[in-house]
Amino acid sequence: FTNNKVRRINDYVVKRSDHSKSEAAWYTIAHDLGISIPTLLSYDQDTITTQFVDGKSCLNARHTLDILSKFKNSKSLTSATFNDYIKRIELHLNNLSNIVGGNNLISSLKTIDVTPSFNHGDFSVDNMIEKNGILYLIDPIFSSDLFQSYVLDAAKHLFSILYYHLDSEFYTACRTLYEEHLNIDSYSLDILIAAESIRVAGHRSCLSSLSNNLICSLVNDV
Repeated sequence: FTNNKVRRINDYVVKRSDHSKSEAAWYTIAHDLGISIPTLLSYDQDTITTQFVDGKSCLNARHTLDILSKFKNSKSLTSATFNDYIKRIELHLNNLSNIVGGNNLISSLKTIDVTPSFNHGDFSVDNMIEKNGILYLIDPIFSSDLFQSYVLDAAKHLFSILYYHLDSEFYTACRTLYEEHLNIDSYSLDILIAAESIRVAGHRSCLSSLSNNLICSLVNDV
């Protein structure tokens, strides 16, 4: 959902991005937390170069749980609040005229309490690479004005599994672990998965019907 341009050159990945400096900062922090990342080789104002990780998609729920547990136990690095997150979802809704029940979603978001913590920012299946039994994270979203929480990452991961990869068994395995071991209640996950769909539809309006289905089934029924 960005204008980033990514190119692989032999064993390196060169990414043009307006957020290269913040991405490099995230990689440094994550490495210090014991999270596996591609080797950061160089970066400047609009380019970041990392080592290419030759692996496969991660379908191991224990791996993702381990990462989220580390996030949960690490402080947020921004001053943004959950109210700021809600406002961002409202902005997306304002630009999506074909969303039904958006006000219900916002009202539901205002009923839950999300604990801030360090996070990835785009914890989707496409940003995880498993190699030799190790999970590597790529393409984080990190900015001082964005609310951080492991709970948001959990919701984003579940959304990506169910609606991009259509893997209901993996979805169930991850969701069960997240609720049991991360103390995330089912109601909050339902609401945040619906909110994540709005963020996606804000960049791809063709997915608005998906958001409408989620809001109807996950929000209006609670």
